Amino acid sequence: MIAKQADTLLKPEQVAERLGVSTTTLATWRCTKRYPLAYVKVDVAPL
Repeated sequence: MIAKQADTLLKPEQVAERLGVSTTTLATWRCTKRYPLAYVKVDVAPL
């Protein structure tokens, strides 16, 4: 189930292009919670 959802996730660059803003603007919006944008932080654990 998780792998299926990962296929639908967009990279910040893709979201920025769709919204017509920069990736820096997206990062600012996430940090300040200016807009209710859903996002998922994906991290790879070190081996």
